[in-house]
Amino acid sequence: MGKTDLLKKGPTTPEAVIMKDLRSKARQELAAKEEPAMPRFEFDPFLTEIEESFVDRVEASAKSRLKKAMAEAGLA
Repeated sequence: MGKTDLLKKGPTTPEAVIMKDLRSKARQELAAKEEPAMPRFEFDPFLTEIEESFVDRVEASAKSRLKKAMAEAGLA
């Protein structure tokens, strides 16, 4: 079996696959908690900042979950 010309899409390492899943779970949980409290307007001048903050909190939550899981497994 040789090389293929297929493009690699998505995560290609075990760590990346795990982080993708953890980010997804964190995003769902944070959205469920915050969605009712976040009013939606047609034009919100702070929307970009709110979205960036949300992405940062999702990443922090995913990293925290990974660190906790690694500690529980004795890998940290």
